[in-house]
Amino acid sequence: MRILITGAAGVIGKKLSEYLCETGHRIIPVDVVRRDGVISADLRDEATVFRLVKEYAPNLILHLAAIKDLGFCEQNREAAHATNYGITEILTGACSEFGTRMIFFSSDYVFGKYDHFWQEDDPPCPTTRYGKDKAASDLLIRERLSNYAIVRTAQLYGFAGDFVSLVREALASHREFIAFVNLVNCPTWIGDLFPMVY
Repeated sequence: MRILITGAAGVIGKKLSEYLCETGHRIIPVDVVRRDGVISADLRDEATVFRLVKEYAPNLILHLAAIKDLGFCEQNREAAHATNYGITEILTGACSEFGTRMIFFSSDYVFGKYDHFWQEDDPPCPTTRYGKDKAASDLLIRERLSNYAIVRTAQLYGFAGDFVSLVREALASHREFIAFVNLVNCPTWIGDLFPMVY
């Protein structure tokens, strides 16, 4: 299968690309960041996206590209929206035109309060710019596409520097670890997630 991955230079994009290559898929890695083996492209540009999808004819687009820095998103709302929602808007148009399946990596930030055990079918109620853009992207994909899946992840772990590893290392060395007391989520191991995404 030919799989185009947006955000392929990020930690999860890189790990997912490696996993999919190992399982025999042809990967088309794309990111705004220049890195060996990754196609550098500004996915906020509609012509660029359509050219890539036409040229590489992927069977599947795994859409991970996003600005995840919450502070940056709040302080730079237009730039965050152009990436976190705008790219999704362009990709859904390309998927619709070329009949390409999309798997979108959303977030538990589509829900607002973190002192509640949310279910996947609960209505989104985001409180951050990042969460609002992810929720809007979820809705857009549902409205425009019929061949898609939306993956909402929380606290991915299984790579260097992940939250779970930081907590474990702090506890193992008897160091204090400062964290939010009202944060409720279910950490997801990438070894479980990756086999389920395609």
